[in-house]
Amino acid sequence: MNRSETFHERVAKQIMNLALSTPERWAHQVKKATEAGFLSKDADMSYESMKKFVAEENYTISVPNERQIALEVATFDKLLPLIFRRGWVLLKAPKDSGGFVTSDHPVCLTTVGGAPSIAHRPGYGLRSTEVLFPLSPKLALVGAFETSDGEAEIEEDMVAIFNGTVATFAERQVYARDYHFHYAFREGEPYRKASKLVSDPKFLRATDYVDE
Repeated sequence: MNRSETFHERVAKQIMNLALSTPERWAHQVKKATEAGFLSKDADMSYESMKKFVAEENYTISVPNERQIALEVATFDKLLPLIFRRGWVLLKAPKDSGGFVTSDHPVCLTTVGGAPSIAHRPGYGLRSTEVLFPLSPKLALVGAFETSDGEAEIEEDMVAIFNGTVATFAERQVYARDYHFHYAFREGEPYRKASKLVSDPKFLRATDYVDE
């Protein structure tokens, strides 16, 4: 799947594939659309031609900006109370640290105590989850329901774990002040230099289905 596709594009394509799952289902959809006035009776909407059209994906799906804004505003109204219920800890990197990195997807929602499964994916309203994101090369925030507001000076190994999480959530790019940062993908493993990230198999696997 291409991460550059918008949510609306993915949903629309799934709906089209579902509608074209069988000739009978497609005929029923065409009948409903024609009766509602969305299609003319002489339109070429045969199952074979539409199946080919959708499979070739020689079309674009656009959503007005106003629709996007309305959806985001509605989402924020539901999300903000959950954000405020979390305790937030300000993380401070050591003075001699390479610091925190950021990315084109800097807000990371993670599961505490193990990787999420298909049946138990992390959610902003679920306990045993953390929301983390960098503020600057030396400061970052992490929020959880099980903690209280505060500050913490962390060691370089924890900075590296934070950076590994940010790199995993990146869409296409990771940004840093310089090449002196460290990263690690698992707690307890030795952290690595910044120069290793671009060729790290674990990082490449996280983004290997993005079309360049």
